[in-house]
Amino acid sequence: MDELLDKLKQNNTGCHIGHHFMGALGYADDLILLCPSVSGINKMIKICEDYAQEHNILFNGAKSKYLVFGDYKYIPILKVNNEIVTRCNSAMHLGHLLQAENTHDALVEHAINGLNGSFHNFMSRFGSCNITSRNKLFHQYCSSVYGSQLWLAT
Repeated sequence: MDELLDKLKQNNTGCHIGHHFMGALGYADDLILLCPSVSGINKMIKICEDYAQEHNILFNGAKSKYLVFGDYKYIPILKVNNEIVTRCNSAMHLGHLLQAENTHDALVEHAINGLNGSFHNFMSRFGSCNITSRNKLFHQYCSSVYGSQLWLAT
């Protein structure tokens, strides 16, 4: 996948932060494409399809999703391998919630819901332990709010 990410970077289509290309992010077999235009994202998808054909890989359009951030009324039809990609308002990518609108509040709500679920599971398993053990275990099982440093201070 590093070769594909390099091809996408060399094409120079996609998002940038300063002089740094941020248009394609990948981890293992997960790939996210970021682009400010429909024509640009279509170019990036074509690069992915060509790479997949050369390397006998299949990108599944039916499993793919796209989000539009900001106020954009036009609803483009994007296709991957002639399969229509579904537009959605939110998606999970590598355990992180991406949301087209109000992402900050959605992240906080997602973290709170995760903490509530972890806490109830924790109490059902360790509720009878002494308080010292329970405190140590709580930090291991329930206190992960990975990425919360990026949340806005309110």
